[in-house]
Amino acid sequence: MFDNQDSGNTKKKSGVKQSVSAASGTERRQRQLRFIRSKAHDEVLKLIRQDEEEISERAQPSSLHVDPNNLSIWSFDEKTAPVNVPIAVLPHCVSAIMENAARDNVFQGVLLIRKLLAVQTKAPVQEVIDTGVVPALIQLLQHVNDPKLQFEAAWALTNIAGGSSQHTRTLIDAGVVMPLVQLLSSPDDSCQDQAAWALGNIAGDSAYTRDAVLYAGGLQALLETINREVPTPTPLFVVRECTWAISNLSRTKPAPALETVEMALPTLTSLLYSEDNDIMLDACWAISYISDGPPERAEAVIATGIIPRIVELLSHQTNIKMPALRTVGNCTAGTESQTQTVINAGALVPMCNLLSETGRAIRKETCWAVSNIVAGTIEQANAVVQSNIFYPIVNSCLQCPELDVRKEATWCVSNLCNFREPNHFMYLLNLGVIPPLCKSLHLGDAKILQIVLEALDVFLQFGKAMAESGQGENEVLKAVVDNDGLNALEYLQNHANEHIYQLALEILENNFPQDDDMGHVVTQGAEPAGFIDFEGGGNGGDNGGANFQFY
Repeated sequence: MFDNQDSGNTKKKSGVKQSVSAASGTERRQRQLRFIRSKAHDEVLKLIRQDEEEISERAQPSSLHVDPNNLSIWSFDEKTAPVNVPIAVLPHCVSAIMENAARDNVFQGVLLIRKLLAVQTKAPVQEVIDTGVVPALIQLLQHVNDPKLQFEAAWALTNIAGGSSQHTRTLIDAGVVMPLVQLLSSPDDSCQDQAAWALGNIAGDSAYTRDAVLYAGGLQALLETINREVPTPTPLFVVRECTWAISNLSRTKPAPALETVEMALPTLTSLLYSEDNDIMLDACWAISYISDGPPERAEAVIATGIIPRIVELLSHQTNIKMPALRTVGNCTAGTESQTQTVINAGALVPMCNLLSETGRAIRKETCWAVSNIVAGTIEQANAVVQSNIFYPIVNSCLQCPELDVRKEATWCVSNLCNFREPNHFMYLLNLGVIPPLCKSLHLGDAKILQIVLEALDVFLQFGKAMAESGQGENEVLKAVVDNDGLNALEYLQNHANEHIYQLALEILENNFPQDDDMGHVVTQGAEPAGFIDFEGGGNGGDNGGANFQFY
């Protein structure tokens, strides 16, 4: 008989792919987030700040005549485009800041350094650092009675933080973090905005710099800035910058301790209802980062009651789908109770729609989340089957050219097979799962081969059990042969991976006995029937007879 496995456990079943503990899950998530961590993406580091009028193509020409033989800080004004400020003026700027007590001279020196750092390519960040002016710029952040000067100094420091990791470390070592955190309390909105920008750039560089901001109370200060109501509510542009900075404080491996960042969850939850798409996007990314890891991190997010809103955002028209999907995936990688919360919120319907997206990452992430749900209880697996999400998984994702999407889709099939439920097998066979599985036997990825071989093994066991019980011939075996699966299995006898070789060998020996005289594989039955009538349901749990087409 074909025995069903017990699925009454309360934890995720062993032997299926999950992302609960460090080994597989953290590494997989870390790989998936590498493109986000890249300093080349302005979603993480806003490298420089430029006002529209300062972009060289739109900049108004300065009315000042610049004599290259007689440069001074007053050879330029606020309308001078950054590309028109020569590096030769840098020593004059440093002298004005460090040696001249006149406020206007100091301001002009800071202004020009900021412009020097605002060019799009090859900004002289190291040259500015080498002058020793960084401590003086940091000191200017504390001139509470001169917000314009504070703003320019913060702007210059922000652009330094947008340089290399070593440049950011230089700022940390010079003591920049605490003055920037304090600047968030400025009554000047522009100073708050620039402080948040600088802190976000610093936090986004590495775990070390992120922790420096966290230890200085940066997260709490950003939250207080967002939630400030008196004397007036915080402007939208400041909230936007603070939310982005919080998302950077929540990310990068190793993840910050949950007790350090969970204070942000109530505010982030409310920000998910913002009418500003950028705020929603960064808040959702922050929540996805916080939920990533052991089950207690997902539980902290679930406890806010935000999962229904996260599920709503799976159908959003913008790029907010990805962080919402990652949050859903993180929750399905936790306990069965956490997975059930996602199911109860109605996630399966929008997830099914996401599999028709053209973006590879969306389809890969969706299949990963589905594979985690199917690794739960049999009731949860049945919910997935009844949602018909396996139709696009089998007929699209399992056959697509993107290898990583196919791998996740294969895990979905494999995890469902672990229950060894006849209805599940018949449902997948009716969807035509055997041909794409056989095609996958020709792939070079050893992990995919292992998953496919294990799945084919249990499908063949099922087909054999049905045939031995008098319900017709072994149509699974016929489907494998007709889809070149037998040839592929024989070819895998030469595979360099010992485990792959053994799996293929066991399948051949158990299902395709060799003729003693001729030495070739013998299969029962000459002509494929195409259809088979099994006792049981083919639609995720319905009872009663149905026809199932294997190929």
